[in-house]
Amino acid sequence: MPTSMLLKAVKLALVLSPIALGIGSTLYWLQGDLGRAPEFVVAEVAGVLVGVIGLTLCNVTLRWFRWHFLSRRLGARLLTRESFRAYFASLPLLLTPFYCGEMLRGLFFARRDRRLIRVGVAIWAIERLGDAAALATWGLVCVGQTAWAALAAGATLIGSRVALAQVERSAPPDRHPGGHWASSATFCATTWAAWALPMLGLWLALRVVGVTVDPTEAGHVFVVSTATGGLTGIPGGIGVSGSVAIVLLESQVTASDAVPWAIALFRAGTIWFAVSLGVGLFLWWRRDLLRLVRGDAVGANHFDEIASAYGGEIPEHVKQRLLGRKTKLMVERLANRGLPSRLRGLDLGCGQGWYATAMAREGFAIAGVDMSAGQVAKARAYAQAAGVELDCSVASAAEIPFEDESFDFVYSINVVHHILSEADRQSTYAEIRRVLKPGGMFFLHEMNTINPVFRLYMSYVFPLINSIDEGNERWVLPNALPQVSGAHWASDVDYFTFIPDFVPAWLLRWLAPVERVLEELPFSRRQSAHFMACLVRDEPIVRERSATYAADGNN
Repeated sequence: MPTSMLLKAVKLALVLSPIALGIGSTLYWLQGDLGRAPEFVVAEVAGVLVGVIGLTLCNVTLRWFRWHFLSRRLGARLLTRESFRAYFASLPLLLTPFYCGEMLRGLFFARRDRRLIRVGVAIWAIERLGDAAALATWGLVCVGQTAWAALAAGATLIGSRVALAQVERSAPPDRHPGGHWASSATFCATTWAAWALPMLGLWLALRVVGVTVDPTEAGHVFVVSTATGGLTGIPGGIGVSGSVAIVLLESQVTASDAVPWAIALFRAGTIWFAVSLGVGLFLWWRRDLLRLVRGDAVGANHFDEIASAYGGEIPEHVKQRLLGRKTKLMVERLANRGLPSRLRGLDLGCGQGWYATAMAREGFAIAGVDMSAGQVAKARAYAQAAGVELDCSVASAAEIPFEDESFDFVYSINVVHHILSEADRQSTYAEIRRVLKPGGMFFLHEMNTINPVFRLYMSYVFPLINSIDEGNERWVLPNALPQVSGAHWASDVDYFTFIPDFVPAWLLRWLAPVERVLEELPFSRRQSAHFMACLVRDEPIVRERSATYAADGNN
C-alpha cells in the first residue's frame, strides 16, 4: 500500500474511531429499551435537545469569550470576528486525546509573530487547569462542602493570577494593559459559569424523561463522569463519561430505564452538537481560516473597505444625537476660552465628514485628514452636498501635513483607539501639539471603557454586529491620559450619554430624562458611554515658568 494511501487510512481511522466508539457505547446502553423508546422519549426529545443545545451554545460562547479575553490580555490579538470564526470552527479539536488538539489554535496567532504560538499553548494550559479547578469547586458545592468549595475557588483565583503573571513575562510588550486580579477574576467567573451550564443541561434532560433527581445530585454525577472521562484521555470522554453517568444514576434513582435515554440526549446536545457545529462552520469558513493561518488575511485599509456602507452602520437618530452633543461641547469650550471668532480647526480622522461639516456650520474654518481615501472622498461629497467648504486630505495622524501652529483647535472623534502602537500614539500627540497654536486645544472624544459593561460590549459584542470596530482596539481611559510634552490636560473631563446605540428612537425619548440625571450625579457620571478630554498647548510664558521651576528644583 502506498504511503499516501496509508496516511489517508490512518487519518480516516482517527476521525471515525471516536464516532464509532460513541455509537457503540450508546447502543450498548440502549439495547434493551429501543422498542419502548416512543413511550417516554419521542414526545419530549425535541424539547430536551433544544434546551440542552441552547445551554451548549451559551457554554461555547463563554469559552470563546474566555479564549479571546486571554489572547487579548497576553498580546496575541485577533480581530473579534477572526477570533470567533477560529474558535467555533475548531470545535472538532475537542475530539483529541486530553483535548490537546486545542493547542493548534495557537496557529491562528502566527500571522503576526510565530513566537505567539507559544502564547497559544500557554492559554491552552491555563484553560485546562482552570477547567479542572472549576470542576473540583462545583463538585464540592454539589456534595455540600461549601467551605472547601470556597477555599478551592480562592485557590483558583490566586493560581490563575500567578499563571497569567508568569505568562506575561514572555508575552509581547504590546499586550493588553490591565490588573492581574481583574483578569484572573474574569477568567475564573467565565470558567465557573461555563461549567454550570452543562450541569443544568443534565438535570434538565433527566427531568424531562421522568427521572427525579436534585440539581446537586445531577451536578455531582456530571462532575464525576466528566472528570473520569477527561482523565482517561479518550477524545471527548466518549464511551466513558456517559457510561459513568449512567452507572451512578441507575444506583440512585427509581426510573432507571429512562437514564440511558437521558444521557444519550444530553451527550447528543453537548459534545456531539458542538463537534458537528464546528465541522459545519469549518466547511463554511475554511477559505477565511486558511488565509488567516497563512498570514494573507490582511487586505486593504479597513475603513476603505467599509466606506460605502459606513453611513448605515450607525442608526440615524443615534448619529444625529451624538453629533449634536459632541459639537455643542466643543463649541462651549472654545467660547469659554474667549478665543477670537473664525477659528481654524482640524478634524483628525474626519471619516465621512459629519463632524467637520457640523463645525463648519458653526462658523469655524475646518480642515480634515484621514488615512482612508474612501472616507475622505465621502467627506468631500457630504460637505459639498451640505454647501460647506471643507479642506480634506489623505494623511496619517502621526504625520499631519500642516505647518507648525496652524490651528486654534484640533479634535478627534473615536480615532485614537484605532492607533494600536504606543509609538504611533506618542507621535500623534506630538503632531497635534505641533500644529496647535499656543493656547490651542485638542478635544479627545473616546468611548468610556471605565464602565466594565460598556467595555465588554465594545470589545466583544459590537465588533460582531457592526463593521466599524474590529475588536483589536486599544481603549483610551479618561483617568489614564498620557503625558504630552509642551501641553497639559484640562482637569475637567466631560462625561456624557448612557443610552446604548441599539435603543430605538421612540424609546430613546423616554430614557433621555433618566440619562440627564445620571450625567449629573457624581457617582454615576464617570460610568457614561462617552467622554471628552481637553489637551491645551502650553503658551510660551507657561513653558518659561516651567523651565524656571525645573532649574530651581535642580539647584
